[in-house]
Amino acid sequence: MKIGTVLQNWAQAALAKLDEGYVCLVAVCEAKGSAPREAGAVMLVYKNHIDGSIGGGELEFQAIKTARKDIPETAFAREVRSYPLGPALGQCCGGHVKLMFEWYGPSSQSVLAQLATQKQGYSLHPATAQDNPIIAIHPSEEMLCLPLGAHQQPVFLYGAGHVGRAVVQIARHLPCQIYWVDTDDERFPKDIAEGVTKLPARHPETIAQRAPSDAIHLVMTYSHQLDFEIVSAVLGRGNFARCALIGSETKSARFNKRLRDAGVNSDAVERLTCPIGLPEINGKKPIQVALSVTAQLSNWLISSD
Repeated sequence: MKIGTVLQNWAQAALAKLDEGYVCLVAVCEAKGSAPREAGAVMLVYKNHIDGSIGGGELEFQAIKTARKDIPETAFAREVRSYPLGPALGQCCGGHVKLMFEWYGPSSQSVLAQLATQKQGYSLHPATAQDNPIIAIHPSEEMLCLPLGAHQQPVFLYGAGHVGRAVVQIARHLPCQIYWVDTDDERFPKDIAEGVTKLPARHPETIAQRAPSDAIHLVMTYSHQLDFEIVSAVLGRGNFARCALIGSETKSARFNKRLRDAGVNSDAVERLTCPIGLPEINGKKPIQVALSVTAQLSNWLISSD
């Protein structure tokens, strides 16, 4: 069983660009040894651009070349090719991958439309047949499985200042659903990135109290008092994935004391991450802080898979 995790619904993305002509789905169906991506990684190859990635480098270059060159005459076709990741590809990985290619033309619209409407389950792809993918609620042990409604972990980011804006610009590319919270609609930029939900709230702590139990909370507002109210709301409810606060070691110590004095459970206080971000990434400019924060967020999202 190989389950893809890159595109939330690959069929939906393919269908949206089908008017450009053929679309080729490329998926890693087997990966052995040192390989750039895991089995299940996917990308869509169009005439002039791609979505997703199977690892970059010469392997991806050759896959894109194949996807655009070997367009079949039939409406749909599937092929599996093997690639040793050694001298033949000019790479030194030493592993071995098998890639599945599926070409979809204009007459495949009904098949893709059916897959694109699914919000849960998987598309199953038989590597040794030319049948169209089928929909299944549960993954199969025999075929490549691509999710049609991958779960996007909710991330609540509090603060639309310089750092918050920089974090959103980077984090929107991660497999998560971002809810951007601040006290005034005018604090947000005019253009909000696709996939980011803007939540103006006079009292952001009420948003924190009602967030899903698997939410990650990133707190970086313009006010220490507002930070405290949000963090208190998150830690006080107990059911959250992560809670991180921007600040220094001094701020961390003061908040820990204030939280305990306010009656917040000590175990919950210990779960607060402050300062937020990876210490290996230095610098205090907004983009540097954002890189540190988003790198840590990426690690959290991976560990929760």
